[in-house]
Amino acid sequence: MSTTVTHPETKTPAVQPPKQAAEVAMFVRRLSLFAAEFLALCVLFGYLHEHNYYMKDGATIVVDQKLRSLKAGDVAFDPGREPLLFAGDSRVLAGFRPDLFDELSGGRTHSFNLGLPGVTRTEVAEAVASLAESGCRLKYVLVFDSWAPPPEQQLPTGWPYSMFREAMPQRLFAATFGPSRQATLRYFFPFKNLLTDTSIFLIHSASNGGPVAQHRLNVKSTVDVMATRGYYYIQEQALYKDKKLPAGFRHPEDTPDKVYRRSVAYDGSVYDIWQSLADRYGITVVLVPPCLRETQNAPPPPGELDFPPPPNPRTRVIPSPAYWQYTNSKWSDLVHLNPDGAEQYTRDVFEAFRRYVPDRPPAQ
Repeated sequence: MSTTVTHPETKTPAVQPPKQAAEVAMFVRRLSLFAAEFLALCVLFGYLHEHNYYMKDGATIVVDQKLRSLKAGDVAFDPGREPLLFAGDSRVLAGFRPDLFDELSGGRTHSFNLGLPGVTRTEVAEAVASLAESGCRLKYVLVFDSWAPPPEQQLPTGWPYSMFREAMPQRLFAATFGPSRQATLRYFFPFKNLLTDTSIFLIHSASNGGPVAQHRLNVKSTVDVMATRGYYYIQEQALYKDKKLPAGFRHPEDTPDKVYRRSVAYDGSVYDIWQSLADRYGITVVLVPPCLRETQNAPPPPGELDFPPPPNPRTRVIPSPAYWQYTNSKWSDLVHLNPDGAEQYTRDVFEAFRRYVPDRPPAQ
């Protein structure tokens, strides 16, 4: 009778099959190749974005030119006059004429239009801060008082964000931790609109004599915008050929029976930047009213609005009017003034500035 001898099973270390190891190696190579190609495309698109100045729409070219001029220190003010800056969005770009403001002041001021379409409120404040930190002397900065961002757009505060805020540049902090995804993409991928800008350039060139003629027109725009101290009429967005809205024009979302609520906020990350600039560089920040279309809202209430006093003595509020209203003939589209409207708004801003802003800000 035979007996069967069984041996205990012995565990051997798992050996990766050669085929599986080859697949992992191939995956790593493909991933590395993809990362290298992605990085190469980012470098290429970044180069095209930095050097493709003129294949964009006019307003974008103006923004690029202003930001380049700021970085290069080309925005200069006459040392014998009071430097004044009006900072804001595209409404400022197409609505404030520095040359006229300076003329009305009798040459006392030397102004610049820092209207930057398509950027966040924080980025506008940072552009002013960059200009001040570069050594440019500023005395007055005019801004819309409605530029305090809503709570959902505030930059985070408290620990651990305060630690990062101290260690990181402001723009990098806002792009990394801020709620604006557009600001994040614009910071880390500034070329993200390259294809869109090129398409818009080609569309506009069809009505302006072709790409070469459009390129020349765009080059001229960059020269003109610096010659006019930052003012630019956004004619490519005009709704009508005569650059005016018709007399009976009314947008479906207009509320001519409701008064526009003008609010002044003295808190938030944007106002913190204004206060810091005021304290460090002796700048007086002036909060000015906006202008609206005649059918956009009801006429403004009479008299001066009762705003709480600002916490910083270098913050001034123009309390009257609540806002200006202009007829449709002053408007090029729903939100931008035409040249006639820009002249009217500049005159109104100057009169309010002359009335409510004293010659010298109070001593700190």
